[in-house]
Amino acid sequence: PNANSIGIAFPVAPHHVEVSGSGWEVTGIANERLTGSALTLIRQQTGRERTALDAVDVEQFPAFVIVHRQLRFNLDWSVHTTIERVTPPNAAINLDIPLLPGESITQEDIEVDNGLAQISIPTGVRSVSWTSTLVRQPAMELIAARDVPWQEQWKLKAGDSWRLEFSGVPELNTNRQQDAEWVAKFTPWPGEKLSLNLSRPTAVQGATTAIDKVRLHEVIGTRSSTVQLDFSYRATRGSQHAIGLPVGSDLTSVLIDGQMRNLALEEGQLRLPVVPGSHGVQIKWRGKVGAVFHTRIAAVDLGMPASNVTSIISGKANRWTLWTHGPQQGPAVLYWSELLALVLVAFGLARFGGTPLKLHHWVLLGLGFSTFFWPAFAIVTTALLALAWRGRQSIEGRWRFNGIQVLLTLLVVGAAFALIGAIPYGLLGEANMHIAGNSSTVANLRWFTDQTKDILPSVGVFSVPMWVYKVLILVWALWLAFALLRWLPWMWQSYSRDGFWRSGPKETPP
Repeated sequence: PNANSIGIAFPVAPHHVEVSGSGWEVTGIANERLTGSALTLIRQQTGRERTALDAVDVEQFPAFVIVHRQLRFNLDWSVHTTIERVTPPNAAINLDIPLLPGESITQEDIEVDNGLAQISIPTGVRSVSWTSTLVRQPAMELIAARDVPWQEQWKLKAGDSWRLEFSGVPELNTNRQQDAEWVAKFTPWPGEKLSLNLSRPTAVQGATTAIDKVRLHEVIGTRSSTVQLDFSYRATRGSQHAIGLPVGSDLTSVLIDGQMRNLALEEGQLRLPVVPGSHGVQIKWRGKVGAVFHTRIAAVDLGMPASNVTSIISGKANRWTLWTHGPQQGPAVLYWSELLALVLVAFGLARFGGTPLKLHHWVLLGLGFSTFFWPAFAIVTTALLALAWRGRQSIEGRWRFNGIQVLLTLLVVGAAFALIGAIPYGLLGEANMHIAGNSSTVANLRWFTDQTKDILPSVGVFSVPMWVYKVLILVWALWLAFALLRWLPWMWQSYSRDGFWRSGPKETPP
Protein backbone atom coordinates (compact mmCIF):
# COMPACT_ATOMS: atom_id res chain seq x y z
CA PRO A 1 0.00 0.00 0.00
CA ASN A 2 3.04 2.36 0.38
CA ALA A 3 6.75 2.43 -0.40
CA ASN A 4 7.74 1.24 3.06
CA SER A 5 5.72 -2.02 3.23
CA ILE A 6 4.94 -4.91 0.91
CA GLY A 7 2.17 -7.46 1.55
CA ILE A 8 2.47 -10.93 -0.01
CA ALA A 9 -0.75 -13.06 0.04
CA PHE A 10 -0.64 -16.83 -0.53
CA PRO A 11 -3.73 -18.53 -1.99
CA VAL A 12 -2.47 -21.81 -0.50
CA ALA A 13 -0.50 -21.63 2.76
CA PRO A 14 3.03 -23.06 2.33
CA HIS A 15 4.34 -25.65 4.79
CA HIS A 16 7.75 -23.96 5.21
CA VAL A 17 8.71 -20.27 4.90
CA GLU A 18 12.23 -18.90 5.20
CA VAL A 19 13.17 -15.23 4.64
CA SER A 20 16.74 -13.85 4.44
CA GLY A 21 17.83 -10.30 3.74
CA SER A 22 18.74 -7.02 5.39
CA GLY A 23 16.94 -3.73 5.68
CA TRP A 24 13.50 -5.35 5.97
CA GLU A 25 11.38 -6.55 8.90
CA VAL A 26 9.17 -9.56 8.27
CA THR A 27 5.79 -10.10 10.07
CA GLY A 28 3.33 -12.99 9.72
CA ILE A 29 5.83 -15.86 10.33
CA ALA A 30 6.23 -18.02 13.42
CA ASN A 31 8.33 -21.18 13.60
CA GLU A 32 9.00 -20.99 9.84
CA ARG A 33 5.27 -21.18 9.12
CA LEU A 34 2.70 -18.55 8.21
CA THR A 35 0.45 -17.51 11.07
CA GLY A 36 -2.17 -16.42 8.56
CA SER A 37 -2.54 -16.32 4.81
CA ALA A 38 -0.05 -13.49 4.12
CA LEU A 39 3.22 -11.98 5.29
CA THR A 40 4.27 -8.36 5.33
CA LEU A 41 7.73 -6.85 4.58
CA ILE A 42 8.37 -3.53 6.31
CA ARG A 43 11.46 -1.52 5.22
CA GLN A 44 13.66 -0.33 8.03
CA GLN A 45 14.22 3.42 7.68
CA THR A 46 16.92 5.71 9.04
CA GLY A 47 16.32 9.14 10.46
CA ARG A 48 17.81 10.82 7.34
CA GLU A 49 15.44 8.99 5.01
CA ARG A 50 12.30 9.82 6.98
CA THR A 51 10.44 12.65 5.25
CA ALA A 52 7.60 14.82 6.40
CA LEU A 53 5.13 12.42 4.75
CA ASP A 54 6.73 9.45 6.50
CA ALA A 55 6.35 11.25 9.83
CA VAL A 56 2.58 10.75 9.75
CA ASP A 57 2.70 7.32 8.15
CA VAL A 58 0.61 4.80 10.02
CA GLU A 59 3.52 2.39 10.24
CA GLN A 60 5.10 4.65 12.87
CA PHE A 61 2.32 3.77 15.35
CA PRO A 62 2.38 0.45 17.23
CA ALA A 63 -0.34 -2.06 16.55
CA PHE A 64 -3.30 -2.02 18.96
CA VAL A 65 -6.40 -4.24 19.05
CA ILE A 66 -9.42 -5.04 21.24
CA VAL A 67 -9.87 -8.64 22.35
CA HIS A 68 -13.57 -9.50 22.70
CA ARG A 69 -14.19 -12.72 24.62
CA GLN A 70 -17.73 -14.05 24.82
CA LEU A 71 -18.09 -16.93 27.28
CA ARG A 72 -21.26 -19.02 26.98
CA PHE A 73 -22.19 -21.40 29.81
CA ASN A 74 -24.92 -23.75 28.66
CA LEU A 75 -25.06 -27.47 28.01
CA ASP A 76 -21.65 -27.03 26.40
CA TRP A 77 -19.19 -24.34 27.46
CA SER A 78 -17.59 -22.32 24.70
CA VAL A 79 -15.63 -19.13 24.08
CA HIS A 80 -16.00 -16.95 21.01
CA THR A 81 -13.00 -14.61 20.62
CA THR A 82 -12.83 -11.69 18.21
CA ILE A 83 -9.64 -9.64 17.64
CA GLU A 84 -10.69 -6.21 16.41
CA ARG A 85 -8.11 -3.88 14.88
CA VAL A 86 -7.94 -0.34 16.27
CA THR A 87 -5.01 1.01 14.23
CA PRO A 88 -5.58 1.60 10.49
CA PRO A 89 -5.44 -1.53 8.32
CA ASN A 90 -2.27 -0.50 6.42
CA ALA A 91 -0.12 -3.27 7.81
CA ALA A 92 -0.40 -6.79 9.08
CA ILE A 93 -0.57 -7.42 12.84
CA ASN A 94 0.90 -10.47 14.57
CA LEU A 95 0.04 -11.14 18.22
CA ASP A 96 0.30 -13.93 20.76
CA ILE A 97 -3.04 -13.95 22.60
CA PRO A 98 -3.13 -15.96 25.85
CA LEU A 99 -5.90 -18.54 26.09
CA LEU A 100 -8.27 -18.82 29.05
CA PRO A 101 -7.84 -21.61 31.60
CA GLY A 102 -9.31 -24.77 30.07
CA GLU A 103 -9.76 -23.24 26.60
CA SER A 104 -9.03 -25.40 23.54
CA ILE A 105 -9.01 -24.02 19.99
CA THR A 106 -10.41 -26.46 17.44
CA GLN A 107 -9.64 -24.46 14.27
CA GLU A 108 -6.70 -25.78 12.23
CA ASP A 109 -5.57 -22.40 10.88
CA ILE A 110 -4.65 -21.04 14.34
CA GLU A 111 -1.37 -22.15 15.89
CA VAL A 112 -1.16 -22.55 19.68
CA ASP A 113 2.23 -22.53 21.40
CA ASN A 114 2.57 -22.82 25.17
CA GLY A 115 -0.96 -21.50 25.85
CA LEU A 116 -0.64 -18.63 23.36
CA ALA A 117 -2.71 -18.34 20.19
CA GLN A 118 -0.54 -16.98 17.38
CA ILE A 119 -2.84 -14.59 15.57
CA SER A 120 -2.14 -12.72 12.36
CA ILE A 121 -4.42 -9.98 11.01
CA PRO A 122 -3.52 -9.44 7.33
CA THR A 123 -3.29 -6.03 5.73
CA GLY A 124 -6.74 -4.57 5.00
CA VAL A 125 -8.57 -6.92 7.39
CA ARG A 126 -10.42 -5.35 10.32
CA SER A 127 -10.85 -8.38 12.57
CA VAL A 128 -10.40 -12.11 12.96
CA SER A 129 -12.31 -14.49 15.23
CA TRP A 130 -12.49 -18.09 16.35
CA THR A 131 -14.58 -20.33 18.57
CA SER A 132 -13.10 -22.72 21.09
CA THR A 133 -14.35 -25.10 23.74
CA LEU A 134 -14.06 -24.55 27.47
CA VAL A 135 -13.63 -27.22 30.12
CA ARG A 136 -16.29 -27.21 32.83
CA GLN A 137 -14.87 -26.06 36.14
CA PRO A 138 -16.45 -24.81 39.36
CA ALA A 139 -14.29 -21.67 39.47
CA MET A 140 -12.09 -19.72 37.08
CA GLU A 141 -10.38 -16.36 36.82
CA LEU A 142 -10.17 -13.88 33.98
CA ILE A 143 -7.11 -11.60 34.17
CA ALA A 144 -6.50 -8.57 31.95
CA ALA A 145 -2.82 -8.64 30.91
CA ARG A 146 -0.48 -5.71 31.57
CA ASP A 147 1.85 -3.98 29.09
CA VAL A 148 0.27 -5.59 26.00
CA PRO A 149 -0.97 -3.95 22.80
CA TRP A 150 -4.60 -4.86 23.37
CA GLN A 151 -7.57 -4.21 25.62
CA GLU A 152 -9.83 -6.95 26.96
CA GLN A 153 -13.64 -6.94 26.84
CA TRP A 154 -15.58 -9.81 28.39
CA LYS A 155 -19.17 -10.87 27.93
CA LEU A 156 -20.71 -13.71 29.97
CA LYS A 157 -23.85 -15.59 28.94
CA ALA A 158 -25.27 -18.06 31.45
CA GLY A 159 -28.06 -20.47 30.52
CA ASP A 160 -30.88 -21.67 32.73
CA SER A 161 -28.94 -24.74 33.83
CA TRP A 162 -26.10 -22.78 35.50
CA ARG A 163 -25.83 -20.34 38.36
CA LEU A 164 -23.10 -17.74 37.82
CA GLU A 165 -21.54 -15.60 40.54
CA PHE A 166 -18.68 -13.14 39.92
CA SER A 167 -16.59 -10.64 41.82
CA GLY A 168 -13.74 -8.26 41.07
CA VAL A 169 -14.20 -6.16 37.95
CA PRO A 170 -17.37 -4.03 38.19
CA GLU A 171 -20.08 -4.95 35.73
CA LEU A 172 -21.16 -2.51 33.04
CA ASN A 173 -24.60 -1.04 33.60
CA THR A 174 -26.29 -2.55 30.54
CA ASN A 175 -29.37 -4.62 29.86
CA ARG A 176 -28.69 -8.11 31.12
CA GLN A 177 -31.55 -9.75 29.22
CA GLN A 178 -30.59 -10.42 25.60
CA ASP A 179 -32.18 -13.05 23.37
CA ALA A 180 -33.78 -14.77 26.40
CA GLU A 181 -30.34 -15.20 27.99
CA TRP A 182 -28.73 -13.66 31.05
CA VAL A 183 -25.77 -11.51 29.93
CA ALA A 184 -23.10 -9.64 31.91
CA LYS A 185 -20.47 -7.31 30.33
CA PHE A 186 -17.08 -6.17 31.64
CA THR A 187 -14.33 -3.84 30.40
CA PRO A 188 -11.36 -4.39 32.75
CA TRP A 189 -8.33 -2.20 33.28
CA PRO A 190 -4.89 -3.81 32.74
CA GLY A 191 -4.14 -6.15 35.63
CA GLU A 192 -7.72 -6.39 36.93
CA LYS A 193 -9.11 -9.81 37.80
CA LEU A 194 -12.62 -11.27 37.51
CA SER A 195 -13.40 -14.33 39.65
CA LEU A 196 -16.18 -16.65 38.45
CA ASN A 197 -18.02 -19.30 40.46
CA LEU A 198 -20.36 -21.62 38.56
CA SER A 199 -22.73 -24.17 40.02
CA ARG A 200 -25.92 -25.98 39.22
CA PRO A 201 -29.14 -24.37 40.56
CA THR A 202 -30.32 -25.97 43.77
CA ALA A 203 -33.24 -28.30 43.20
CA VAL A 204 -36.52 -27.24 44.84
CA GLN A 205 -38.91 -29.86 46.11
CA GLY A 206 -42.10 -29.99 44.05
CA ALA A 207 -44.12 -31.88 41.50
CA THR A 208 -42.62 -33.05 38.24
CA THR A 209 -45.91 -32.67 36.35
CA ALA A 210 -48.22 -29.65 36.14
CA ILE A 211 -51.62 -29.35 34.45
CA ASP A 212 -52.01 -25.86 32.99
CA LYS A 213 -55.46 -25.91 31.38
CA VAL A 214 -58.53 -28.15 31.68
CA ARG A 215 -61.80 -28.19 29.74
CA LEU A 216 -64.59 -30.61 30.71
CA HIS A 217 -67.60 -30.57 28.38
CA GLU A 218 -70.68 -32.75 28.94
CA VAL A 219 -73.51 -32.92 26.40
CA ILE A 220 -76.72 -34.11 28.07
CA GLY A 221 -78.98 -36.35 26.00
CA THR A 222 -82.38 -37.84 26.75
CA ARG A 223 -81.04 -41.16 28.07
CA SER A 224 -77.24 -40.77 28.12
CA SER A 225 -74.53 -38.15 27.99
CA THR A 226 -71.29 -37.60 26.09
CA VAL A 227 -68.30 -36.19 27.99
CA GLN A 228 -65.03 -34.81 26.60
CA LEU A 229 -62.05 -33.95 28.80
CA ASP A 230 -59.21 -31.86 27.32
CA PHE A 231 -56.16 -30.80 29.28
CA SER A 232 -52.56 -29.73 28.66
CA TYR A 233 -49.67 -30.60 30.93
CA ARG A 234 -45.93 -29.98 31.37
CA ALA A 235 -43.59 -32.64 32.76
CA THR A 236 -39.91 -32.84 33.58
CA ARG A 237 -39.77 -36.60 34.02
CA GLY A 238 -41.43 -39.52 32.26
CA SER A 239 -43.84 -41.67 34.23
CA GLN A 240 -47.41 -42.97 34.31
CA HIS A 241 -50.34 -41.05 35.73
CA ALA A 242 -53.79 -42.37 36.65
CA ILE A 243 -57.00 -40.39 36.11
CA GLY A 244 -60.23 -41.48 37.81
CA LEU A 245 -63.33 -41.40 35.60
CA PRO A 246 -66.94 -41.62 36.87
CA VAL A 247 -68.35 -45.03 37.71
CA GLY A 248 -70.07 -46.65 34.75
CA SER A 249 -68.24 -44.60 32.12
CA ASP A 250 -67.84 -46.16 28.69
CA LEU A 251 -64.46 -45.00 27.31
CA THR A 252 -64.64 -44.18 23.59
CA SER A 253 -61.29 -42.59 22.65
CA VAL A 254 -58.00 -41.26 24.02
CA LEU A 255 -55.79 -38.86 22.03
CA ILE A 256 -52.34 -37.63 23.12
CA ASP A 257 -50.93 -34.80 20.99
CA GLY A 258 -53.55 -35.67 18.36
CA GLN A 259 -52.47 -39.31 18.13
CA MET A 260 -54.95 -42.07 18.95
CA ARG A 261 -53.85 -44.30 21.85
CA ASN A 262 -55.21 -47.77 22.57
CA LEU A 263 -55.88 -47.49 26.32
CA ALA A 264 -58.54 -49.07 28.53
CA LEU A 265 -60.09 -48.42 31.93
CA GLU A 266 -58.88 -50.52 34.84
CA GLU A 267 -61.29 -50.37 37.77
CA GLY A 268 -62.32 -46.84 36.85
CA GLN A 269 -58.70 -45.69 36.41
CA LEU A 270 -57.19 -44.57 33.11
CA ARG A 271 -53.38 -44.76 33.14
CA LEU A 272 -51.74 -42.28 30.81
CA PRO A 273 -48.07 -42.26 29.77
CA VAL A 274 -46.39 -39.01 30.84
CA VAL A 275 -43.61 -37.75 28.55
CA PRO A 276 -41.27 -34.84 29.41
CA GLY A 277 -42.24 -31.57 27.74
CA SER A 278 -45.57 -29.92 26.96
CA HIS A 279 -48.38 -32.14 25.67
CA GLY A 280 -52.14 -32.18 25.17
CA VAL A 281 -54.58 -34.97 26.07
CA GLN A 282 -58.17 -35.55 24.95
CA ILE A 283 -60.40 -38.21 26.58
CA LYS A 284 -63.96 -39.03 25.53
CA TRP A 285 -66.44 -41.31 27.26
CA ARG A 286 -70.18 -41.95 27.41
CA GLY A 287 -72.22 -41.68 30.59
CA LYS A 288 -75.27 -43.81 31.37
CA VAL A 289 -77.34 -41.03 32.98
CA GLY A 290 -79.25 -38.61 30.77
CA ALA A 291 -81.33 -35.54 31.56
CA VAL A 292 -82.94 -35.66 35.02
CA PHE A 293 -84.28 -33.07 37.44
CA HIS A 294 -80.81 -32.54 38.95
CA THR A 295 -78.16 -33.02 36.27
CA ARG A 296 -74.51 -32.60 37.24
CA ILE A 297 -71.15 -33.53 35.81
CA ALA A 298 -69.85 -36.64 37.51
CA ALA A 299 -66.68 -36.22 39.54
CA VAL A 300 -63.42 -36.57 37.59
CA ASP A 301 -60.24 -37.14 39.61
CA LEU A 302 -57.17 -35.73 37.82
CA GLY A 303 -54.90 -37.02 40.57
CA MET A 304 -53.01 -33.70 40.87
CA PRO A 305 -53.70 -29.96 41.14
CA ALA A 306 -54.81 -28.16 38.00
CA SER A 307 -55.23 -24.57 36.84
CA ASN A 308 -57.65 -22.77 34.52
CA VAL A 309 -60.51 -25.27 34.73
CA THR A 310 -63.55 -24.72 32.50
CA SER A 311 -66.70 -26.86 32.94
CA ILE A 312 -69.48 -26.81 30.33
CA ILE A 313 -72.93 -28.41 30.28
CA SER A 314 -74.79 -28.45 26.98
CA GLY A 315 -78.32 -29.80 26.65
CA LYS A 316 -79.59 -31.61 23.59
CA ALA A 317 -82.74 -32.68 25.48
CA ASN A 318 -85.75 -30.32 25.47
CA ARG A 319 -85.46 -29.03 29.06
CA TRP A 320 -86.61 -26.00 31.05
CA THR A 321 -83.68 -24.72 33.15
CA LEU A 322 -84.68 -23.58 36.64
CA TRP A 323 -81.43 -23.22 38.61
CA THR A 324 -77.67 -23.80 38.36
CA HIS A 325 -74.93 -24.41 40.91
CA GLY A 326 -71.13 -24.49 40.75
CA PRO A 327 -68.17 -22.11 41.12
CA GLN A 328 -68.92 -18.44 41.60
CA GLN A 329 -67.68 -17.52 38.12
CA GLY A 330 -70.45 -19.24 36.20
CA PRO A 331 -74.05 -18.89 34.96
CA ALA A 332 -76.78 -17.30 37.07
CA VAL A 333 -80.55 -17.59 36.55
CA LEU A 334 -81.72 -13.97 36.84
CA TYR A 335 -85.37 -14.86 36.40
CA TRP A 336 -86.03 -15.39 40.12
CA SER A 337 -84.76 -11.97 41.11
CA GLU A 338 -86.90 -10.45 38.36
CA LEU A 339 -89.86 -12.43 39.66
CA LEU A 340 -89.34 -10.94 43.14
CA ALA A 341 -89.34 -7.47 41.57
CA LEU A 342 -92.60 -8.40 39.80
CA VAL A 343 -94.26 -9.26 43.13
CA LEU A 344 -93.25 -5.89 44.57
CA VAL A 345 -94.56 -4.04 41.51
CA ALA A 346 -97.81 -6.08 41.61
CA PHE A 347 -98.31 -5.11 45.27
CA GLY A 348 -98.06 -1.43 44.36
CA LEU A 349 -100.40 -1.77 41.35
CA ALA A 350 -103.01 -3.62 43.39
CA ARG A 351 -103.00 -0.94 46.08
CA PHE A 352 -102.63 2.28 44.11
CA GLY A 353 -103.54 1.41 40.51
CA GLY A 354 -107.30 2.04 40.74
CA THR A 355 -108.18 -1.10 38.76
CA PRO A 356 -110.34 -4.06 39.78
CA LEU A 357 -107.28 -6.33 39.57
CA LYS A 358 -106.11 -7.78 42.89
CA LEU A 359 -102.56 -8.71 43.88
CA HIS A 360 -102.81 -12.26 42.57
CA HIS A 361 -104.27 -10.95 39.28
CA TRP A 362 -101.25 -8.74 38.68
CA VAL A 363 -98.82 -11.52 39.65
CA LEU A 364 -100.49 -14.06 37.35
CA LEU A 365 -100.63 -11.54 34.51
CA GLY A 366 -96.91 -10.81 34.88
CA LEU A 367 -95.97 -14.50 35.09
CA GLY A 368 -97.27 -15.13 31.60
CA PHE A 369 -95.00 -12.47 30.09
CA SER A 370 -92.00 -12.98 32.37
CA THR A 371 -90.43 -15.89 30.48
CA PHE A 372 -90.27 -14.25 27.06
CA PHE A 373 -90.93 -10.47 26.89
CA TRP A 374 -91.20 -8.01 29.76
CA PRO A 375 -92.04 -4.98 27.53
CA ALA A 376 -95.29 -6.70 26.50
CA PHE A 377 -96.33 -6.82 30.16
CA ALA A 378 -95.45 -3.12 30.44
CA ILE A 379 -97.74 -2.27 27.48
CA VAL A 380 -100.69 -4.18 28.99
CA THR A 381 -100.10 -2.62 32.42
CA THR A 382 -99.97 0.88 30.93
CA ALA A 383 -103.25 0.29 29.05
CA LEU A 384 -105.04 -0.90 32.22
CA LEU A 385 -103.77 2.05 34.25
CA ALA A 386 -104.81 4.44 31.46
CA LEU A 387 -108.35 2.98 31.44
CA ALA A 388 -108.53 3.34 35.22
CA TRP A 389 -107.49 7.01 34.94
CA ARG A 390 -110.03 7.57 32.10
CA GLY A 391 -112.84 6.16 34.23
CA ARG A 392 -112.12 8.62 37.04
CA GLN A 393 -111.69 11.80 35.01
CA SER A 394 -114.18 14.23 33.47
CA ILE A 395 -112.40 15.71 30.48
CA GLU A 396 -113.29 19.23 29.36
CA GLY A 397 -112.87 20.46 25.82
CA ARG A 398 -113.71 18.72 22.56
CA TRP A 399 -110.18 18.56 21.14
CA ARG A 400 -108.63 17.40 24.39
CA PHE A 401 -111.31 14.74 24.85
CA ASN A 402 -110.98 13.43 21.29
CA GLY A 403 -107.16 13.39 21.47
CA ILE A 404 -107.20 11.37 24.69
CA GLN A 405 -109.67 8.91 23.16
CA VAL A 406 -107.39 8.41 20.14
CA LEU A 407 -104.35 7.77 22.32
CA LEU A 408 -106.30 5.44 24.57
CA THR A 409 -107.59 3.53 21.55
CA LEU A 410 -104.06 3.02 20.22
CA LEU A 411 -102.85 1.88 23.63
CA VAL A 412 -105.70 -0.63 24.03
CA VAL A 413 -105.10 -2.00 20.52
CA GLY A 414 -101.38 -2.44 21.31
CA ALA A 415 -102.24 -4.24 24.57
CA ALA A 416 -104.65 -6.52 22.68
CA PHE A 417 -101.92 -7.47 20.20
CA ALA A 418 -99.51 -8.14 23.07
CA LEU A 419 -102.02 -10.46 24.75
CA ILE A 420 -102.90 -12.23 21.51
CA GLY A 421 -99.23 -12.75 20.60
CA ALA A 422 -98.21 -13.89 24.09
CA ILE A 423 -100.23 -17.09 24.03
CA PRO A 424 -98.90 -18.67 20.79
CA TYR A 425 -95.36 -17.43 21.49
CA GLY A 426 -95.41 -19.03 24.93
CA LEU A 427 -96.83 -22.30 23.62
CA LEU A 428 -94.47 -22.58 20.64
CA GLY A 429 -91.36 -20.88 21.99
CA GLU A 430 -88.94 -21.64 24.81
CA ALA A 431 -88.75 -20.17 28.28
CA ASN A 432 -86.21 -17.39 28.66
CA MET A 433 -84.89 -17.62 32.21
CA HIS A 434 -82.47 -14.72 31.59
CA ILE A 435 -79.31 -16.79 32.10
CA ALA A 436 -76.09 -14.74 32.16
CA GLY A 437 -72.54 -15.01 33.44
CA ASN A 438 -69.22 -16.23 31.96
CA SER A 439 -70.61 -16.13 28.39
CA SER A 440 -73.29 -18.70 29.30
CA THR A 441 -76.49 -19.25 27.32
CA VAL A 442 -79.53 -21.50 27.71
CA ALA A 443 -77.83 -24.14 25.53
CA ASN A 444 -74.30 -23.69 26.99
CA LEU A 445 -73.70 -23.30 30.72
CA ARG A 446 -70.05 -22.43 31.46
CA TRP A 447 -68.14 -22.34 34.78
CA PHE A 448 -64.53 -21.33 35.40
CA THR A 449 -62.17 -22.12 38.30
CA ASP A 450 -58.65 -20.73 38.45
CA GLN A 451 -57.22 -23.56 40.59
CA THR A 452 -58.38 -26.93 41.90
CA LYS A 453 -56.71 -29.72 43.85
CA ASP A 454 -57.41 -33.08 42.24
CA ILE A 455 -61.20 -33.57 41.80
CA LEU A 456 -62.74 -31.16 39.32
CA PRO A 457 -65.39 -28.74 40.69
CA SER A 458 -68.95 -30.00 41.04
CA VAL A 459 -71.33 -28.20 38.68
CA GLY A 460 -74.96 -28.94 37.87
CA VAL A 461 -78.36 -27.69 36.76
CA PHE A 462 -81.96 -28.20 37.92
CA SER A 463 -84.40 -28.57 35.04
CA VAL A 464 -87.74 -30.09 34.08
CA PRO A 465 -89.08 -31.24 30.70
CA MET A 466 -90.25 -28.44 28.45
CA TRP A 467 -93.78 -29.85 28.30
CA VAL A 468 -94.20 -28.70 31.92
CA TYR A 469 -93.65 -25.14 30.76
CA LYS A 470 -96.10 -25.60 27.87
CA VAL A 471 -98.79 -26.88 30.21
CA LEU A 472 -98.31 -23.92 32.55
CA ILE A 473 -98.57 -21.47 29.64
CA LEU A 474 -101.77 -23.19 28.49
CA VAL A 475 -103.26 -22.91 31.98
CA TRP A 476 -102.25 -19.25 32.08
CA ALA A 477 -103.92 -18.64 28.70
CA LEU A 478 -107.19 -20.17 29.92
CA TRP A 479 -107.10 -18.09 33.09
CA LEU A 480 -106.40 -14.94 31.04
CA ALA A 481 -109.38 -15.64 28.76
CA PHE A 482 -111.81 -15.92 31.70
CA ALA A 483 -110.23 -12.94 33.45
CA LEU A 484 -110.68 -10.73 30.39
CA LEU A 485 -114.37 -11.64 30.29
CA ARG A 486 -114.68 -10.35 33.85
CA TRP A 487 -112.65 -7.20 33.17
CA LEU A 488 -114.29 -6.19 29.87
CA PRO A 489 -117.37 -4.47 31.42
CA TRP A 490 -115.13 -2.30 33.59
CA MET A 491 -112.89 -1.54 30.62
CA TRP A 492 -115.89 -0.54 28.50
CA GLN A 493 -117.37 1.73 31.18
CA SER A 494 -114.03 3.49 31.66
CA TYR A 495 -113.47 3.93 27.96
CA SER A 496 -117.01 5.24 27.23
CA ARG A 497 -117.45 7.62 30.17
CA ASP A 498 -118.93 10.94 28.91
CA GLY A 499 -119.21 9.44 25.42
CA PHE A 500 -116.90 8.09 22.75
CA TRP A 501 -116.39 11.16 20.55
CA ARG A 502 -117.32 14.79 20.66
CA SER A 503 -118.41 16.51 17.42
CA GLY A 504 -118.61 20.27 16.69
CA PRO A 505 -121.89 22.33 16.91
CA LYS A 506 -124.39 21.77 14.07
CA GLU A 507 -125.44 24.72 11.86
CA THR A 508 -129.19 25.76 12.00
CA PRO A 509 -130.79 25.79 8.47
CA PRO A 510 -132.35 29.12 7.42
